[in-house]
Amino acid sequence: MLKPLDYISFTYWRNIVKINHLRGAFLVAVVFFSIFWQIGTYSGGISQYEQSQFLASSSFSKIADNPVNAPYKMLELGYIQSGLEKPIAARLSSSTVAVLFVFAFYLLVKRLFGKFYAGMGIFLLIGIPLFLILARSGDGYIAVLSLLPIVLGLYILSKHHHNASHLRLVLLSLLVAILIYTPGAFWYLIPVVLVYRGYLLNVVKSISRSRLVLYTFLIVGLVIPLVLSLASDSTQLKQLLLLPESLPGIKEVLMGVVWFIPSILIMSRDTSLFIVGTAPLLDIAMVALMSLGVFALYKQGKTLITKIATAIAIGMVIFVISGQQRSLILIVAPLVVLAVSGLKFLYKEWKGVFPNNPIPRDFALLLISALCILQALYGFHVAHHVWPKTTLVKNNYMVK
Repeated sequence: MLKPLDYISFTYWRNIVKINHLRGAFLVAVVFFSIFWQIGTYSGGISQYEQSQFLASSSFSKIADNPVNAPYKMLELGYIQSGLEKPIAARLSSSTVAVLFVFAFYLLVKRLFGKFYAGMGIFLLIGIPLFLILARSGDGYIAVLSLLPIVLGLYILSKHHHNASHLRLVLLSLLVAILIYTPGAFWYLIPVVLVYRGYLLNVVKSISRSRLVLYTFLIVGLVIPLVLSLASDSTQLKQLLLLPESLPGIKEVLMGVVWFIPSILIMSRDTSLFIVGTAPLLDIAMVALMSLGVFALYKQGKTLITKIATAIAIGMVIFVISGQQRSLILIVAPLVVLAVSGLKFLYKEWKGVFPNNPIPRDFALLLISALCILQALYGFHVAHHVWPKTTLVKNNYMVK
């Protein structure tokens, strides 16, 4: 029998209105609205970055001339040939990659912390303005985030490798080829192969020799255009490795190392087209949650936090070498994972104070939800209303 206080319980009303389904629909709506709203009209034109990417993706011959990031370019070519207006066609590829990344990130956080915290992680991700700005920009840089959905797809397809079908192996081969074409993938492949080499060897051993030879030839055949193009033009190799045209000297490297942490927490070194003024990557609420997350994960064990630290270290190397503020997008996922860990730590500590009372527990869930939604609103406001009005955007987004 229900007690009177049960009628004001969050759990009771969740069962009545099936809030799990509503929450999922609301989360999807927030993601699509934040990324796609006014995607073709927030500026008077497109930027030089978008124009260059648009031209590089405008035909099969252009893609063949420079096949770096070819999967992204093929996607953009499809949007171009569909007859969409130029700003929309130039930006939808980035938005598509962003949606795939959000979905993969949700699955990752769900596996680590559960469904509720995965949803909160998406709100925190949207609350980072740089993510939304690059998701709505057609310069193609956000393609680096396709690494997560590709690797997740590889893991899912290889999970049942003992009874792998031809279709599963073909899809695996395609994803491996796409991964090789993706800018920045090389930096992450080495630690991934080292950490999961035992699992990868088991997958390879489970495939018959004839099939292994067949699908190896398929991967090689798909990658040959990239290899030939890199051999004829060394600048494309730098694009594939996210390197600048001229490598930095010792002084620039040291300055990059010094400015890495401040660019995340305090302020960026220089103004950039993809940030507002010299704003840092994270706001104070995210920094606080991330700090709690570091403490919580360190208490649990060093396995996960070591992987997160490795991902952040790789991002730091790319940031230092490239000297670009937008390269911080590479560390957004591990930082949000830390913040979600901080959220869970707060909830567990609060629940420990009131272990048997459902009202404080449900109130804590509501506070956590409110905090994460406010973070998403902050990111939406900066990316949709503040950033498009900055002087740099107005001066650079003028190409018709």
